[in-house]
Amino acid sequence: MGASEKTLRAAGAARQFIRKRAGTNIFYAVNATDLELCAGHITVLYGPSGSGKSTLLAMLAGILKPTEGKILYGEEDIYALNDAALSRFRNEHFGVIPQGQTAISSLNVLENVLLPHKLYSRETPEQLEQKAFTLLEQTGIAELKDIMPSELSGGELRRMAVVRALINDPEVILADEPTADLGEDSSKIILELMKQAAQEGKAVFIVTHDPLVMEYADDTYEMRNGTLERKQ
Repeated sequence: MGASEKTLRAAGAARQFIRKRAGTNIFYAVNATDLELCAGHITVLYGPSGSGKSTLLAMLAGILKPTEGKILYGEEDIYALNDAALSRFRNEHFGVIPQGQTAISSLNVLENVLLPHKLYSRETPEQLEQKAFTLLEQTGIAELKDIMPSELSGGELRRMAVVRALINDPEVILADEPTADLGEDSSKIILELMKQAAQEGKAVFIVTHDPLVMEYADDTYEMRNGTLERKQ
């Protein structure tokens, strides 16, 4: 099904951790949250560090199971899938740009981009490589395709992570600080790709501290102390 036919949503989703605190050892990183990511929209979430933004994104991405509530894609509870099925589902439907650097040091840029998709893609290796090269060109790092991650700057590594997330034509894009370590010009290139993806009917969710990202938002939320609040 296309991105326009299903939505990804949190239905009362919460995540608690065990932590030693005064009076209790239960800590809610994310309180019970309802959120729907609309196809064709860029949804932006901001808030202070430690407020629960990345935890919410990880739950939506099928990486961190909620301790309460559900994450639904259409009417399907994604965490009802077993680990292997969830991994395949995530690879086929979601493009995830995690916070921090996630490159495999023994693989070059092109190999890092292609690796997550070789297991499940229906496209030929030649088709995947062409798509990868096109995206590498759009992000300004095509000439680095044979370079090892240790030789890249932080901004170049971020752009590689963006390409890796987009190559499989995902229906939902979940990006945690996608413009981190990037200058304004490079940030605009990435954000224009996100805008293009939304215009193609994909749901885009961005966690950020970058004020520039707000200019691209269709829906804006703030998170403080694990509680989500819609701002527009």
